[in-house]
Amino acid sequence: MPARPERDLERFVGGTVALLRGRGLFRTSYEGTTLREHLGLARPLSRYATAGGAA
Repeated sequence: MPARPERDLERFVGGTVALLRGRGLFRTSYEGTTLREHLGLARPLSRYATAGGAA
């Protein structure tokens, strides 16, 4: 439990992120533009699309 959250949380996050970046375990950029793309998930089929592919 931080003694002063407004100060200690910032220190913890800043130090942890710097440590992880130094080890190559924290992303500095993303390839996709959506969370789904960042996680490498397939895009689900639209429930509004018809069997023939026309909406």
